[in-house]
Amino acid sequence: MKQILIIVIFIFLNSCGNQSNRNEVEELSEPKMDLYTQFDFKPKGQIIYQLYHEYGFTDKVWHLISVVKPESKLELDYKLPLDNSILSKNIDRIHLEKFIDSFPIQITKEYQINSDITINAKEYHNKEFKLNVNHSIGTYSFQKSDSIYMLRIYDEKNGLEYIELKKI
Repeated sequence: MKQILIIVIFIFLNSCGNQSNRNEVEELSEPKMDLYTQFDFKPKGQIIYQLYHEYGFTDKVWHLISVVKPESKLELDYKLPLDNSILSKNIDRIHLEKFIDSFPIQITKEYQINSDITINAKEYHNKEFKLNVNHSIGTYSFQKSDSIYMLRIYDEKNGLEYIELKKI
């Protein structure tokens, strides 16, 4: 009986150790365009940041946040600031807590929310650019299909586009 208890404790401790390795973020040296394939989307411009992660237990979620320097000024569907009442009804799977009035978008917040159930995570950041994407002056758009949610925000002041894609 004592041997069985020791084996069970060993297996438990070993699985806990493996779980912490699953939560590590793989640092990428360049952006990975193939991450966009499953979302049927391709950004136009220079990718300066990507945060990709898969998470979940029984229902997997694939999530990709990007910051892009577009080739030219964008005119998306709606004028900023964001209308959270419209967004929460239409793209309810994207957490809106990271969009705090008059502050830049808190890009890593969503990863932190789901870090305990993360299966795979990758991050790229071109350090030549600051991740200062505002959501007060510019335009935005959103789309929702059966399984894919997309939010795009164009920060006119800094000339950056925030793209969030989520597949459920």
